[in-house]
Amino acid sequence: YQVLVPGCPSACNMVTGTYTLEFPSDPTTTSSEICAGDAAVDLTATCTSTCAGSSIPAYTSNDASTITSVLGVEPFFSCAADVASFTMPAAPTNSDGVACTQTSFSLSVTWSDNAAGQTIDYLDVYVNGASTAVPYQQIGSGGAFGTFDITALVGALAPGDLVEVFASDNDCASVGFGVSMSYNIDYNCPAVTSAGAPADITWWDASTAGTQVGTGSNFTPTDTAPGTYTYYAQCECGPCTSFRTPATFTIAPLPVAPVVADETLCSDDVVPTIDPDDAGTGVFNFYSDAALTTAVATGVADFTPPAPAPNTPTTYYVTQVDNSADDPLVPNTEL
Repeated sequence: YQVLVPGCPSACNMVTGTYTLEFPSDPTTTSSEICAGDAAVDLTATCTSTCAGSSIPAYTSNDASTITSVLGVEPFFSCAADVASFTMPAAPTNSDGVACTQTSFSLSVTWSDNAAGQTIDYLDVYVNGASTAVPYQQIGSGGAFGTFDITALVGALAPGDLVEVFASDNDCASVGFGVSMSYNIDYNCPAVTSAGAPADITWWDASTAGTQVGTGSNFTPTDTAPGTYTYYAQCECGPCTSFRTPATFTIAPLPVAPVVADETLCSDDVVPTIDPDDAGTGVFNFYSDAALTTAVATGVADFTPPAPAPNTPTTYYVTQVDNSADDPLVPNTEL
């Protein structure tokens, strides 16, 4: 393919480069599940593909133009004059931001008299006004019209340096002189090579088309209502994309709290089994503390506690577990 080289200030060359289009492999994803009210847990995706790089060889760049005069005032003589000005441009850069190297530069002035009868005329050149060591040079007088190469006269110019030419007569009047400046700059720009990079990852709300909802390997859903939500990840290498891989985000509703009755025993009675009324579909966890830090039985249908000491109330706390969610705790006292 051919591309217009970036950074060319005016006329640019077309250069040929190579770019490999690669269809990345499909991503692998992980799903997540939370209880209603908990913070969302990210869905994740991984792309194993590395996108191909590109290459643009070294190339030349050219900047050339002609600048015509406008009415102005010559600073040294304070005379009305026709003035043309040129500002040295900065070197262009390649697409990597590396500056191109100037290989040639030329600057010329063309002077003509558009008003008949003018015989004593002056053509003067200034570099950066009166602030340089050689601010002023007279390169023509007495109607010596024509084209003058002033490349050597102005010397090496840095970006931003200003060159001005003024055409006037000895009466300090602008009488329609024609003056213009022409410049030509050639540059050599280094090659551009782009190494391969990992494929990008985007997240979508549909298996095809749809709306993009995220980027990167992690995606945090914003859903809050109980239910199962499906999102899709795809890998991208430039304009080429993989097929999308689904990942589900499940919000499990909290189970209904179990109902547990207190028990009262005599000292020689058999300790009964605590059997909660199951209002849901899960199992139960039993704890000896209200903070639910000390479990005495987990994932069971019922629980038979050890015999308590006489006249010593013992309280257990039971939760129903359904879809990985603990319901609010319910105390049960065994005497």
